[in-house]
Amino acid sequence: MTNDNLQEHLNNGLYGTPQLHPDEQRKYLGTFRERVSLAITFKEFSNNQNACLTAIKQEISSNTEEKLSIKINGQLSSDIIDKIIQISKENNTKFEYLADTSFSHDDDANAIVICSSKSAL
Repeated sequence: MTNDNLQEHLNNGLYGTPQLHPDEQRKYLGTFRERVSLAITFKEFSNNQNACLTAIKQEISSNTEEKLSIKINGQLSSDIIDKIIQISKENNTKFEYLADTSFSHDDDANAIVICSSKSAL
């Protein structure tokens, strides 16, 4: 092993494998912006919950060529989470419940992200 490879191996062991655009991934609940078809913030949910749930239903049902999944921020209220899971089951769509504390839960943070898991949209 050369010195560069050894140092890289040691750095990966100490600090973890480097990530590409970690701030963007935290903002979009673990995915990249180009994969997101709909993002809803906590503020939007607090202003009009019914409109947000309708938008989620429409986004999932209108996109037939790309298999989408729903990422749910764990800081969202449990009654809203239950409704989103119900929508997911009705449309045979995968969902992820993300309880990671590194995801923000202020007004401008994303509460829900609907995205493609494999490719850019």
